[in-house]
Amino acid sequence: MLRLKNILIFGGLLFFCNNIIAQKAELQIKVYGFEEGLSHRNVFKIQQDPLGFIWIATFKGLNRFDGKEFTRYLTDAKENTILDNFVEDILISEDTLIWMAGNSFVSVLDPLTNAVAKIETDSSSVLHKGKGKPLGLYADHNNRIWTAAYSMKSGKSYLQFINKQNQLQDVMPCEGNFMRRAILGKEGHLFVSFIENNIRELDENGNWVKDHQFENINEFDGPSWVTQMQLQPDGTLWVLFSNGRIYSRAHNVANFELHPVSQMLYTPGNKYNTFLVEENGDLWIGGINALWRYTQSTDEIFNYSQDVKEFTKNSCNFRHIIKDISGVIWVASDYGAVKIVNNNK
Repeated sequence: MLRLKNILIFGGLLFFCNNIIAQKAELQIKVYGFEEGLSHRNVFKIQQDPLGFIWIATFKGLNRFDGKEFTRYLTDAKENTILDNFVEDILISEDTLIWMAGNSFVSVLDPLTNAVAKIETDSSSVLHKGKGKPLGLYADHNNRIWTAAYSMKSGKSYLQFINKQNQLQDVMPCEGNFMRRAILGKEGHLFVSFIENNIRELDENGNWVKDHQFENINEFDGPSWVTQMQLQPDGTLWVLFSNGRIYSRAHNVANFELHPVSQMLYTPGNKYNTFLVEENGDLWIGGINALWRYTQSTDEIFNYSQDVKEFTKNSCNFRHIIKDISGVIWVASDYGAVKIVNNNK
């Protein structure tokens, strides 16, 4: 019996290991850095425009990828000129303009003409004359651009939008000291990472509607900030907290529901920056030395950070995840732009 038991245990472990190998064999990973033509390997965010071009925001310059090579946008470029090489956030609006946030201001690029302009801060703003660091760029249903600007001096954040005078205008101060506020819109309302364990819901003019409060998972789980939100085509609103808690709220449902993967992700000290919810319910979650893929059909989770490390030779901070129109997963990291292709699709 003991020998049979050992055989069964060994067989179970072998099946589990083979399953992990099979799951990982489905994915092909490539990392783009200096050698591949990227202006800098320290990548903050990745977006795709309606024409299919991939835009990559880096520590030194903006990059456009056509599937074969990179076009660099830099302050000293002869043709593709931008106003600040430090591009920490980008947004592509419905009119295909490229909005960029850097050290202390927002700028906008027309990729068709290469015209670029700086968005000044309204003189009445607390953050006038470069006193704030704009992040969390978001375009609402009226194509109005919002941001949460952070004051390095005071540690406070201010919700802003670009007004009719094409200037950043203060809407309200946000509570707490947290730099990267998440902003998302749904049905004319705005959802903002306002304070720990909280999302503030506002109307389209920035007026308070409701506060959504979230509880800790257990007694060891402390307060956490919302780092990203995602709206699915069916109207489901998804929320990621920095400690790995993930919630969803279906359309026309009042309450948020904790996703079971939260218990698998939660480890004291872990920090998560980004996630992606796929149409079939699968999840990608990225953070410091963590790139998890949760498969809903099998209720299994795998960490691909070590697979990426084989290319980068360093542990990565995974900052942003998108899925392009061809189904390819792109991940922004401090050691390059990671491209993940599912060979079975």
